This record gives sequence, structure tokens and C-alpha cells, in this order.
Amino acid sequence: AEPERKRVRTLVAAARRAELAGSGAVARDPYLLAQHLGQAFSRCEPLSGLAPRAQALAAHYDRPLSVAIMGEFSAGKSTFVNAFLGADVLPMGITPTTATINVLKYGRHPAARIVFHDETSRDVAWDKVGSVLRGVDAAQAERIRSVEILYPSEILQRVELIDTPGLNSILPAHERTARAFLGQADVVLWLFSATQAGKTTEKEALARIQAAGKRGIGVVNKIDQTEDPAAVLARVESD
Repeated sequence: AEPERKRVRTLVAAARRAELAGSGAVARDPYLLAQHLGQAFSRCEPLSGLAPRAQALAAHYDRPLSVAIMGEFSAGKSTFVNAFLGADVLPMGITPTTATINVLKYGRHPAARIVFHDETSRDVAWDKVGSVLRGVDAAQAERIRSVEILYPSEILQRVELIDTPGLNSILPAHERTARAFLGQADVVLWLFSATQAGKTTEKEALARIQAAGKRGIGVVNKIDQTEDPAAVLARVESD
């Protein structure tokens, strides 16, 4: 009813005034605003039910930005991630049939862990990560949900990277996991290979990503391998 909505609006305004009094910086900072509103709601009985939502919003601001790195196999995702981090974090030479979903997070020390679909996990020594992942066979890859890679990069304190297998080679066992990670991602970074950008399969995948309501950023990789970079960029932009 309108009287009830008016009362709620009045209470919200009062809570904000009480919590933000004398703090213009809070009003300009979404994270601090969510924190303060959560505290105000929890102290205001008629609005206490809204406190968990405000606190969840503050927690959302607290966590790193989640970026899903996607593209077709051989688009150069691992090379891009390593260049982005300025270190050889992801191993190279992984084959399509044994590719895994890799989640790169901040850690004080380099470390890795293989997480299986049955909720068990296996720690991997840092100097063995490359050889272990290259040695995964197709049957083992089917059992792996994801590989968590921790690395002391300042970038990873602000951004969590989800490195997915190429969409043209992803294993059926990974499809559900990939969709779950995509659902959690704040943004999708689609990597085009300049040598074959704008394929029909890419258009279809990008349409699904757009339909899921995800923000997308396109990156054209391997631009040095084409004789006409401008034509490649024009084709990608027109598609």
C-alpha cells in the first residue's frame, strides 16, 4: 500500500541521514555506503530485514573483480594471461583433450590445487604444475572440476581470472562448471585470434554470453600474424 511504501521511504531516508551525518566521503563511495546502510538497517527494526542485503553488497565490493577469459582453442589465452600478469604463471603446451578450467587467485606464495568433481582435491608443488597439467590424460581431465592457482601478483589482489578451455574443445564434463563460473563472473574477456577472428562459432558463443546478461570485452590476439590488422579489426567490430 502507498502509505506503507511512504513510511519505508521515510525510514530509509532517516537511516541514511543518521548513518551518513558529517561523512560526505561515505555518500560518494558505494562500498562505504553499503557498509553504513547495513549497520543502519540492522539498528532500525522496521528495516532490519534489509540489513543482510546491504551487507552482501558490501561483501561484493570487498572481493576481487571476477574476469572469465574465453575464446576458441589456440586463441592464445594462456599466453595472454601470462603477459597480463607479467609472469609465466599458466603452463603452455596443453592439448585440447586435457585442458582444464584454471582459476587464478592471489596468494602470498605460489601454490596450486586440483579440485575434482567429487569434492576431493590434490595439492601440486609449484615447480610441478606445468608437468602435472601437461601429463593429465583425457580420463583424468573428465574428473577435474578446476585447477586453483595462487600467485603473489598485485593484479590478482584486485582481479580473479578464470581461464577456460577453448569453446571448440571443451569437455562435456567441464561444460556445467564453465557455465557456473560464467554465471559468477563480473565480466567476460573474449580473446579473438587475428588469424581466424569472427568465426560463426564465435558469434554464437558471444550471443549466448550477451543473452546471459554479461558484460563483454573483446581482445584481438596474434595481431602480428596478419598482414592487414586494420581489416581484422574492422571485421571483428562489424560482427
